[in-house]
Amino acid sequence: MANEHYTRDTDRARQLLAEAGGAETIPEIPVSYTAGSGSEQNIAQIIAANLDEIGLRTRLDPQENAVMIDRLRGGTFDGLWVLGHSFAQYTPSTLSVSAFPFNSEKNASNFLDDDYATHADSPGASTIYRRLNNDLLEAAFILELVAPDSPLVTTSALHGVTWSKRSELDLAHAYLTERPSCPVSFSAGSRLPSASSSPARSSSSPCSDSSPVTPPPPWPDPVRPPDGAPNVIVVLLDDMGYADIGPFRSEIPTPALQRLADEGFAFTNYHTTPVCSPVRAAVLTGLNPHRAGFASVANSGPGFPGVRLELGEDVSTLAEVLHGAGYATAAVGKWHLTRDSLIHEGADKSSWPVQRGFDHYYGSLEGLNSFFHPNQIVRDNTVVQVEETPEDYCITDDYTDEALRFIQGTRASAPQEQRPFFLYFAHTAMHGPLGAKESDLAKYRGRYSEGWDVLLRERHARQIDLGIIPPETPLPESVGRLGKEVIDWDSLDGETKDLYARYQEVYAAMVDSVDQSLSRIIDLLDELGEKDNTLVVFTSDNGGSAEGGPEGTRSYFSRFAHVPGLPEDWTADVDRDPAFIGGPRSMAHYPEGWGMASNTPFRFYKGQTFAGGVRVPLLLSWPAGLAAGGLRDQYQYATDLTPTILDLVGVPHPSTVNGTRHGVPVKDIDGVSFAPVLRDASHPSTKAGAVRRVRRQPWAVPRRVEDPHEPPARYALRGRRVGALPRRRGPHRDPRPRRTVP
Repeated sequence: MANEHYTRDTDRARQLLAEAGGAETIPEIPVSYTAGSGSEQNIAQIIAANLDEIGLRTRLDPQENAVMIDRLRGGTFDGLWVLGHSFAQYTPSTLSVSAFPFNSEKNASNFLDDDYATHADSPGASTIYRRLNNDLLEAAFILELVAPDSPLVTTSALHGVTWSKRSELDLAHAYLTERPSCPVSFSAGSRLPSASSSPARSSSSPCSDSSPVTPPPPWPDPVRPPDGAPNVIVVLLDDMGYADIGPFRSEIPTPALQRLADEGFAFTNYHTTPVCSPVRAAVLTGLNPHRAGFASVANSGPGFPGVRLELGEDVSTLAEVLHGAGYATAAVGKWHLTRDSLIHEGADKSSWPVQRGFDHYYGSLEGLNSFFHPNQIVRDNTVVQVEETPEDYCITDDYTDEALRFIQGTRASAPQEQRPFFLYFAHTAMHGPLGAKESDLAKYRGRYSEGWDVLLRERHARQIDLGIIPPETPLPESVGRLGKEVIDWDSLDGETKDLYARYQEVYAAMVDSVDQSLSRIIDLLDELGEKDNTLVVFTSDNGGSAEGGPEGTRSYFSRFAHVPGLPEDWTADVDRDPAFIGGPRSMAHYPEGWGMASNTPFRFYKGQTFAGGVRVPLLLSWPAGLAAGGLRDQYQYATDLTPTILDLVGVPHPSTVNGTRHGVPVKDIDGVSFAPVLRDASHPSTKAGAVRRVRRQPWAVPRRVEDPHEPPARYALRGRRVGALPRRRGPHRDPRPRRTVP
């Protein structure tokens, strides 16, 4: 039976070789029959053993057998063969490229390294080693068919300076476009054409010698975004609450942010995720965090689906899409999309910003850092070695300086060479440990002596006056992160009040500093005349934090420690001079009462899926492209930012055009552009099917709606009444009604 199979397979191999112009004689060679008669694998092995009869000897990757046979059936060969018969001074001898598929640039390089070295007698021979790739092979093949006398296929021109001035990609594309029907024509049983001959062709064929061939331009045009495409700046804060900026009625002066709101839009019903890394993944990809690989923060490495804590190979970032469309791109500040085990200098850097679409990066890969003595700063792919920082150093200023340098650098060339830019500015502020410059702290000394209850009431009243929340919106319950009541400010003694007020002074100074940072960027854009044609987005990754606990702390990591086995006398604070709070000699975080005021009018905090954790401000401004629209109360989500930005700048997402990333099809995105909402205040939310809460006390029942357009804050404000829940363990084990801010 084996002999019968062998006869059938060799007959088929002989037929294929004859059709392709190879040898008709098949010698007796041993073949292992594991797949039965007619197996493509067996036939491929026979052909592989006889390829030296037609000018190329190689070993086949089993996965490439079918591809190779298809090419033999069609009368075409690998690009390596093209080089073999196109060089006047070259006759192929031996080649071993078993590790790579056909038509790979690696094979081409091996081919020349192994065999052409003995023929490197023409000027510039080494150039070909650096420039061989698939496009070169394709261009050489097409030229051999349509223009055999072209200087490109002669040894001197192909290896000389003429080639180095051309674009391989454009050259191949030009000939493929202009000569789409130039097949190889061989008579059955013939040998491959020699270097001095060309394939037979019909005189009426468009590939005949009389057909004109138009060379490509020597300097191809670079990829450019659509005409008039704006610059894009995304500013993302960390752990900043709903009520902490001027446009959402904070008492903290934020004139730069107010300008954005006045010239654009303030979204009052925007939602995010309750923690950091997931929303950064959502904002930069348009995917729900689990699909992007970030079901949690990047501080572990479980490796499970959705919790890989690395963006997938099939996930495109906003930076990659805009960069591919011709934008200059840079990221500044906190990254937190690389898990802890991969942030050191010797780690695999595939998840670092430069590998995810950014031309430049400057900042901290970690989830938090000191504002005065950063643990690690990275520039592009290199850890910056900083032994000590200047006395007046502040990380927010450092980030801002770098952002300004990037923008200025993009405008240092001639106007016709300038491109729009994408700047992703992710602040370390407002994440703990809190810190601010003394000059900023001085502005707020004594400002918060009346306490968090008064501050919350004042912010709440101003929000109603401006129309950010409906008049009937109640004050939130005074509940801390673990379900206990927030301390009543009036119950504190004077010394404790002074201590706790210090923490909020630092927080306010940090918000002020962030606004100053944005003001410096806007001033530069005004100076360049590009402010109006810059799309600016400002938001926070999640709501205000209660990480400082009920009393706050001057030892952030002591309060932050949540591990079993802590000693009974473990203290979550240290007795340091209150004057140190906010400076380089403390690691402070404010008490949860101030976090409650940050999240006005919502309850609970960062890390929790209540509104206080997931409702944050969203500002958007693009004066040249969108008329100022004021407040928008439509529901939108973090995944909607990437599709909205791409929609506004006129760049399609790769998933809509069969795009790939590293050869892998790109995932489609979950977000939906809310550009229609920007252009029409009456347009419903683009998140059709969003969830609205129907309150039937004591439970909150979700139902789906097709038009979730409604005034902000009417759902998820009261949700479930804690006082009506049955007694149980956990953060709500006390069934008594909670104190409401008086």
